[in-house]
Amino acid sequence: MYTKQNIREDMITHKYEIDMLDVDDADAFLIRFYDESDTPYVILVDGGRYTDGEKVHKFIRQQYNTYTIDLAICTHCDDDHYGGLLWLVENMKDNPRSSVDIKELWVNDPGLHSWANDYERRRSDAAVQKQARSVYTLQNGKNLLTTIEELKNSNNANKGMLVKEIFSDQGDYSAFEGIIEVIGPSLSYYEEKVLNFRHSMKSNKTTSSANDSDDDDTISIDDAGSVNSKTLNEATPDDSQHNLSSIIFLFKPSNGKKYLFTGDAGEESFEKLAYESDWNRLKNIDWLKLPHHGSKRNITCSMINHFRPKIVYGTSKCYGTWVSKAVINAFKQVGAYVYLTNVNGSMWSQMGTAEREGYSTAKPV
Repeated sequence: MYTKQNIREDMITHKYEIDMLDVDDADAFLIRFYDESDTPYVILVDGGRYTDGEKVHKFIRQQYNTYTIDLAICTHCDDDHYGGLLWLVENMKDNPRSSVDIKELWVNDPGLHSWANDYERRRSDAAVQKQARSVYTLQNGKNLLTTIEELKNSNNANKGMLVKEIFSDQGDYSAFEGIIEVIGPSLSYYEEKVLNFRHSMKSNKTTSSANDSDDDDTISIDDAGSVNSKTLNEATPDDSQHNLSSIIFLFKPSNGKKYLFTGDAGEESFEKLAYESDWNRLKNIDWLKLPHHGSKRNITCSMINHFRPKIVYGTSKCYGTWVSKAVINAFKQVGAYVYLTNVNGSMWSQMGTAEREGYSTAKPV
């Protein structure tokens, strides 16, 4: 690991809110924060599946009363994360007068990191890159990266959407003067995963099993307060190259709190962080988005003992898909309040913003 250059953190924000939309076992999060002039900024983290795109669109229009997403982040190339983003970009292209416009989109393009190698020497770089980009293709044939290109080649006023890749050790790895800071993946780790995209996967399917319903959820805790779980210790680590390539980032408002967004990252994703200082900063965080919907294959006891979050949010249809009771109980043993969409539906967390009508207190599991 190397030393990370400090970034400026000049923007002041003490007022913000986070919405976790109920999109079954997909992911769609919204962050809205206000600067010192009370100007709001909207960040969308994944968009659920393609059929969830319209739901995200309506929520932003009705709840936030805006047509603008200042930053959208596609954590990785699984359709329960990028599908709704594809719908939003497609809507920008086809219905520009009524669409919610994305000003900047972070999406890592495997085609930019793929070349013909010894295993594919009869193929051109272009053919290999086309195959690599197919990981963003839905069963209906629509492709996120292709749709982005179609928008940029259109005559629409919103075609100027900025699209960029983001890596923790390359160039500008932050947004809004450090309020959003990417800590993974590094470029080299992402390229390692991309190589395996092409050889091991021809679709958007992951190799993880969803059946965690029969877990032994017994958790022990030692005198030092560290948790231990037979289920988590014996779980086979997630080997989905898509999941492990997830963008991991911190939301850091000015009150010093740390909100960790993980996509579907796994233990290896954190082990391969480029900077030791980033791992150290994840100790005793305030808020955690459960990696891979709470699967036992993406969370270890050592991660739980390190993170020790005060609040944990997760998306799932039910226990066993994907969320493991062993994972939930382990977090509860270190003092975390755990909230799941299969219990509470869509949820809202706020600091300093006005109360909303129609919302009741969420129940921790």
